[in-house]
Amino acid sequence: MRSHIITPVLSALWWTIYLVVPVAGWGFCDGLPLAPLEAAALAGVWWLGAFKLLPGTRVAAVAVAIKLAALFLIVPHGFAATYYANAAFAPPHESALHFRNSTLTRTDALLAFGGPGRPDLPLHFFNDFTRFNFYQRGDPDRRSLPFSVAWQGFVLVEDGEREQAFYLTGSAVAAELLLDGSSVLRLNPGAGSVSAAAFYPKGWRRLEVRVAGQQGAARDFEAGMVTAGQDAPLGQVPVFAAPITRLAMRVDRAARVLSVTGDAALLLLLTGLCVRRARHLVVSIPARHAVLALGWFAAVGEALWYAWPFAGRVVIQLGGDDPLTYETQARDIVLNGPLMLMGGTAGHAEAFYYQPLYSYVLALMHGLFGEDLFGVVFVQRLLLFATLICVWWLSDRLFGARTARCSLAVALVFLYLVVDQLSVEPWARRLWTETVFVPLIAAWTCAVVAVAASPGLRAGVIAGLAGGLAVLSRSTVVLALAIVPLLLAAARRRLRHPWQPVALMIVTAGAVVSMATVRNWVASGTFVPLTTSFAVNLYLGNTPPGSVPVHAVTEHRFYEWFARDDRTRIAVEFARHEPREFARNLGRKALYALGFFEPLVTGAGVSVALMVTWIAALAGVIIGLRDAEAWAARLLPLAVSASLFAAVVLIFPSHARLILPIYVMLLPYAAVTLERVTRPWFASWS
Repeated sequence: MRSHIITPVLSALWWTIYLVVPVAGWGFCDGLPLAPLEAAALAGVWWLGAFKLLPGTRVAAVAVAIKLAALFLIVPHGFAATYYANAAFAPPHESALHFRNSTLTRTDALLAFGGPGRPDLPLHFFNDFTRFNFYQRGDPDRRSLPFSVAWQGFVLVEDGEREQAFYLTGSAVAAELLLDGSSVLRLNPGAGSVSAAAFYPKGWRRLEVRVAGQQGAARDFEAGMVTAGQDAPLGQVPVFAAPITRLAMRVDRAARVLSVTGDAALLLLLTGLCVRRARHLVVSIPARHAVLALGWFAAVGEALWYAWPFAGRVVIQLGGDDPLTYETQARDIVLNGPLMLMGGTAGHAEAFYYQPLYSYVLALMHGLFGEDLFGVVFVQRLLLFATLICVWWLSDRLFGARTARCSLAVALVFLYLVVDQLSVEPWARRLWTETVFVPLIAAWTCAVVAVAASPGLRAGVIAGLAGGLAVLSRSTVVLALAIVPLLLAAARRRLRHPWQPVALMIVTAGAVVSMATVRNWVASGTFVPLTTSFAVNLYLGNTPPGSVPVHAVTEHRFYEWFARDDRTRIAVEFARHEPREFARNLGRKALYALGFFEPLVTGAGVSVALMVTWIAALAGVIIGLRDAEAWAARLLPLAVSASLFAAVVLIFPSHARLILPIYVMLLPYAAVTLERVTRPWFASWS
């Protein structure tokens, strides 16, 4: 049985290695970072692996060996590029995520940036809140900060001596092109375009291009030569970091042709297998499995289409906002290691303030797909579909197949459509921790429901891993970890060892969460279990009137261990000295979380969609609990939702993205109501 599982997994891993090996070929499989077509191929590999349709591990191993051998045959192409965050080429130069070199930033294959069909100038390093967090009145516009770039490369001129025409174009930049150290032409800001001819002798020629843009300058730029009367950007003719022998060049050409052939063969193989399997699924496996498999197949295509516009684009995040912080932290993780010291040293850096997991997930996505947001949006869009599958699975497991079908309709509307200006759908384009938290909390709820009926211990470990990751993505899930075990014990009361998997789940979750504690201790030298943001958020959500007194830490023993932070103590004093006003404040926040925005935010109105969802879910809970045998298991998603609701009400429901996760776990209950309402119609139709 294990061999049937291990073999396709190993085969998928081999083909994954083939895709990510960084060989600079001409095919679509050029290695890390993964381009859109490579991402689609990677998704296809694992989709085929799930149905045991990939070529065997031997074929994959041979393909990987050939590609690794190409590492010693292919000579990297492209201009050596050094980027600066100023317009004066002043050190230090900036770093890129996929290029480890102390003197360069990256290599650029083609000197043509901006405009339709062309990538942006890769100025991703401006997403750094430690240096460029401009958002106050009078601050520079972060979308058009000054920059400068120097490119250098060698081109082999194989024909005789001749005059060669060169050109530079750019609407608002200053640029210069040099041939063998001598200036050929200069472009002044606003000139638009310049061209000139230069003596172009046979042999190796060194080309240098320098471009600079002041604050506010547009970032379209192209440097090239005129060949047969046509403009051709520099890089179309192979460019090398240094002169090489003619033999090395011939080997390089042959290896690249082989790379193109192998990549094309792999693409055709994957496409053919996917189409063949898709046809086979319709007629050979149970309908529900076929729908699930074809749904994933369609979701990958939809996510690829959704994320494609972000390929090659530079998205500068807003200053003073969470996405800029997450992007900065992710870049620091990729460039400097997992401790995320942010320029500090071990023992003197800061403990986690924001939720830690998303920065690491974002770093992983950038590590796989590159510095643009294509890979991030692609994965986050797929995670949205994974959430839909979790809702469907919960509904099927707890309430049956008919409710599961209704849950698909409910989840599609809630997750993919914009309703009442509140929607999960745009999240895939945002750098928010909720894009990871929502699928994780859904997956953890599925794992918990599986534990409720599982006689073994493995389900407890899986649930613990999912729960620990969910806590790392949103620390308030700790409340759910305190409630869920009690319901699990009630659901497992008839099994031989009701508490063992539950205890194992808690221990495993604690071990996962402790990674953040260990990191905080190593990085900052202080004991911080998870993050330091609790006090700030608690204070923001429970700011008292000025008449509430604030006592020192030494005046109450309670404060010594819980409220040493001034902001936490202020919120506690609010509850102690003004309990009625504190309760009214909690009530306003509760109404806000239920869709009644007006009591908390004047002029915000109401959300009919949220109210319909929780009312339908409440009716579904009443209908679903008529089965006395399964009441504890059926309450598990509700317990998770209720814990999220309590955490949001206690702290600060300041954004819709903090509220919507509450409702994802209510969707199975809303599907119960929908199934009951539509049952007569389906009965008459059938």
